[in-house]
Amino acid sequence: MSEGDALHHREEDDAFFTSLSERKKTTQQNKETSLKQAFLLLLLLLLLAFSPRERGFYMASGGGSHGLLLARGHFLNRCCHYYRCGGGGGSGGGGRKGAPSRAFSGKSTSSSSASSSALSRDDDDDDDDDSDGIERIRNVRESAEIIVALGKFDAMHRGHKALAVAAATLREKDVDDDDNSPSQMKQQAVLLSFENMAEVLGWKPRKPVTAKRDRERVLREWSEELIALGSAAKKEDLVDCYAIREHGVPFASIREMSPERFVKTLKDRLGVTGVVAGENYRFGYRASGSAADLVSFGEKYGLRVKIVSLLDADKLGAEACDDDGCEGEQVSSSRVRACLKFGDVDAVTKLLGRKHRLCLEKIAKDERERETSLNECDENFFAYKSENITPKAGDYEGVLVISSLSSSSENNDDHAERVPVRCKIVSNKADDDDDEDDGYVLIPRSAFSLTSDSGDARRLALDIERRL
Repeated sequence: MSEGDALHHREEDDAFFTSLSERKKTTQQNKETSLKQAFLLLLLLLLLAFSPRERGFYMASGGGSHGLLLARGHFLNRCCHYYRCGGGGGSGGGGRKGAPSRAFSGKSTSSSSASSSALSRDDDDDDDDDSDGIERIRNVRESAEIIVALGKFDAMHRGHKALAVAAATLREKDVDDDDNSPSQMKQQAVLLSFENMAEVLGWKPRKPVTAKRDRERVLREWSEELIALGSAAKKEDLVDCYAIREHGVPFASIREMSPERFVKTLKDRLGVTGVVAGENYRFGYRASGSAADLVSFGEKYGLRVKIVSLLDADKLGAEACDDDGCEGEQVSSSRVRACLKFGDVDAVTKLLGRKHRLCLEKIAKDERERETSLNECDENFFAYKSENITPKAGDYEGVLVISSLSSSSENNDDHAERVPVRCKIVSNKADDDDDEDDGYVLIPRSAFSLTSDSGDARRLALDIERRL
């Protein structure tokens, strides 16, 4: 081998060992980087595990093993999102900047970056997120003040009605008796409720006490009662003044707000000028705000606040509540549910201040054949599902309300046909299901003798009057 060849081979060997050394160095650096990332992720997990926000989610989810599993799922979802996005919702790690992480099903979403920065948002009062689903309450009356009543408003019972009336009349004390005219009393009463709370907190879905499509009718009846009691010379002048409306806010968008931040949001984001709430109302993160806090923060931000005393139930449904375990002596949605489950419709009528109305949807023939609870039912009955909770299985008397499907007559009983009926309610739940009764409603065919069909082209509802 010539001296030139030997020199060439030495150069190749040197290049090979240099490349090998560089690869070893790169591999070592990658290992060190991976170890650092793993250490940082572990540190992040430990920090989040001891975060009071996760403990709050555990408590809000009902505690126990169910709440623990939900809290763990929420916690791991946040950690994984943080790691994918390179920390804090950034653009690294292949994560989409600002992409929301869906921890729950349904419409509600929970952004991990929003969750991890909730405290900083509370500190930064000027940081409003227009994408959180919070919409300003529409003012249907020029220059009118928005007065909201706060609550869940599931049953829309007499206690809820008292809140609505207080909201609709809040400004009357500020107007002189000699000038108590609609032109001076420019307020709009709005029931403010929070949407998808059960989905966000992981609660088991259940049917409402008052059906969604029936709520407008109830609000109209409350408004008409106020108008009838009004002192204006022309009752029509009070229609806008005493009209009670509803407005929903996504629960996911406010669940981590501090009490003060929530009150400020009412004013700045929703345009509220006055607030009405019950004396037991709790609000803010982990329900840390009380009625007294609502008054205090209302004064700070220039909101009029009225706290309404709880409406005593006068022992209505006492036996049902003892059987169901609902607490408190006041009129409440829990008490109404307990009475329905117990079959005490007389108490339900008095608690609601009206007959309990079931909004019905006819069951298709093939679906009826699949339901074992309907197989032995008399063919002289049509079977219906209810959009809202039914009373305990049994025989009942009531009034069938048959109205047109046209939007102009929806929720308008003035143009509806009313037929007294005796109906049956049969349970559609398993024997080991402890939830409230969710039954099928059987309406006799004879109830439709005066109509051209069995309600297929009509909107049907049933006002329960008494249990037989």
